[in-house]
Amino acid sequence: MKDLIGIRQQEKIFNHVRGLYPHPGTFTTYNGQVVKIYKGEIHNCPNAKEHHKDEKMNGTIVKIFKDAIGVKVEDGVFIITEYSFLVRNACL
Repeated sequence: MKDLIGIRQQEKIFNHVRGLYPHPGTFTTYNGQVVKIYKGEIHNCPNAKEHHKDEKMNGTIVKIFKDAIGVKVEDGVFIITEYSFLVRNACL
C-alpha cells in the first residue's frame, strides 16, 4: 500500500488513489489507526480553497458527509468516498 501523507494537490491524490485501486491500495492514518482509501473524488467547489484556508494543516478533516469525508489539501478539498479502517490482529 502507498501512504498519502505528503501529497497535497487534489488531482495528484485523486490519480494516486485511482491508480492504486484495488491493489496495492492507498492508506493514511487517523488517530493511530490505518485507514485504507479505495475511492475518492475532487471537490468541485470553486470556493473550497478560500473557505478552508484557515484550517491548520493539509490532511485535516474539514467535513463529515453522510457517505464521505472531506479532507483539506493544498488546493481545496479531496472527498474520500470509500474507505475502511484496517484491523490488526492482536498477538496474545
